[in-house]
Amino acid sequence: MSGTTLDGTAAGSVAVAHMIRGEVDHGSHTTHGRPGAAFTTPALDLDRLVWSRTEPGPAFHVPVAEIVDLLVETGEALKTDRAGLLAEALDRVVRVSPLPAEILERAYAALWRSFQRAGLYAQIDHELGGADVLDGWREVALPDDRTAATRAFPPRLVHIIAGNAPGVAAMSVVRGALTKGVNLLKLPSNDLFTASAILRTMAEVAPGHPVVRSFSAVYWRGGDETVESVLFRPQFFDKLVAWGGEATIRGALKYVGPGFELVSFDPKTSISLIGREAFESPETLARAADAGAADATFFNQQACVASRFQFVEGSWDDADRYAAQLCER
Repeated sequence: MSGTTLDGTAAGSVAVAHMIRGEVDHGSHTTHGRPGAAFTTPALDLDRLVWSRTEPGPAFHVPVAEIVDLLVETGEALKTDRAGLLAEALDRVVRVSPLPAEILERAYAALWRSFQRAGLYAQIDHELGGADVLDGWREVALPDDRTAATRAFPPRLVHIIAGNAPGVAAMSVVRGALTKGVNLLKLPSNDLFTASAILRTMAEVAPGHPVVRSFSAVYWRGGDETVESVLFRPQFFDKLVAWGGEATIRGALKYVGPGFELVSFDPKTSISLIGREAFESPETLARAADAGAADATFFNQQACVASRFQFVEGSWDDADRYAAQLCER
């Protein structure tokens, strides 16, 4: 039996929340998916998904230290789920994700770890060039007694995030916040809830904060030219950050051109290497098999870091012994 509920959503469908510049979108609903796996989202207003280039983004001039404080507090709020937003998201994501509920539960319980202060500063210092180039100009010496100055300018990013592990959403929010830019996150059909739950939690922590207003998270069908041909333009965004398989990356490439670059997290195949030392004793072989099993089963092999191939340094008999131990686990 089909029909609609009192709020206008399709009966039996899952309601997906959109975040637009730090606020929950309560607009009219549009139905997506197929019978038995339908979900509803607010209808898109493309004008609301871009930030004007005639003025700086909301967080362009926010000090990195303040952003880190906000992210740490967001992590604490995620850890306790004091607003109940993660519990709500988890209840819904199990209906669309290919991952078992117990894996999703553990992943959600660990989301806060991406927001720890030490890890945030490690990214700032070792991956983003340092807080000084994020907050201002760094003078550098050139030959002939000349000097120059460099600065990391906040980017305007569209993120096509992957849904094979909830941590991808957390990583995208953290990196987008630390670089101070504006960020439009496209929600994947196999994880429609994690990114929005994180952003809603951040908005609960600091309503109206410039970093909060620098994020939107919405769904559209991947490859929908009525959306992508409008948004994927240099007058709105600088870069397209794309996670995913070959179809996703190839679909993104057709929009790349001067002023609009692709940052691609291509499909990856991870491996494990089992050295000859593993066969020195039953104990070392058992430890190697434990580690190999952990490598191979990470997120049920949905994540790119899950080992798909394991190479053994040894004889055929050694490989068989290792394989037997691996199968037991």
